[in-house]
Amino acid sequence: MPTLSPQHVIMPCPTCGKRIAVDAQPAEGETFACPHCEDEFAVRYRGRASDATDARGDRDERPAKTPQPQTQKPSTPALPDKNGPEQEIMTLRPALFRSSPLAYAGLWLAVLGGIGFAGLAIFKWGGSYLWLPGAVVATAGAVSLGVWKLRTMHSWVRITSKRIIDSDGFFRKTTSEILHRDIRNVRVEQSLLERITNAGTLSIYTSSDEVPEVHMDHVPRPDKVRAVIDSYRVM
Repeated sequence: MPTLSPQHVIMPCPTCGKRIAVDAQPAEGETFACPHCEDEFAVRYRGRASDATDARGDRDERPAKTPQPQTQKPSTPALPDKNGPEQEIMTLRPALFRSSPLAYAGLWLAVLGGIGFAGLAIFKWGGSYLWLPGAVVATAGAVSLGVWKLRTMHSWVRITSKRIIDSDGFFRKTTSEILHRDIRNVRVEQSLLERITNAGTLSIYTSSDEVPEVHMDHVPRPDKVRAVIDSYRVM
């Protein structure tokens, strides 16, 4: 490839590698014969941005360094700004398994065991009434699980960037709300079993009274919930 200089053009021969000086600037694609090896070659120019660098002198072409990818630390999602528009952060509901794991497992065992007993009585034992106890046990377990689930679905606490909304009840619903700036105390109570299952009782007070404004049993991850509330209330 030719190298431009203020006086002439220096072209290296692609065959023998020796340089050839030409007084006039040749056109792109013009052919020349090397006086050393008598081989003909066509002129090919580099990009104009690199001509000024090539005219400084004979330099070895060094390969460009490949940029090494930088390892980025995973960013922790930040909470919404309390001075910005109100945004929902989380909605809490009482946990089924975390609250009473033994009762939860027992009810499921009653449902599955009752269905299995009734199936054996009908298809294997051939008893006309032996399936009835199994069906009764399975029905009782299913109804208990359904009522338990229904109660947790209609009891919730919603935390936003501005306030806390407490709603409880199915037939008779009660809803109340408090602002973060009015919160005076956030209490978390956990039994030994709840510490193992990471659940607890959450109580939020707006004054020194013994009655909390917001109260919920069997809250999953209560320490995380308290940390979110503490980040918004006035400490």
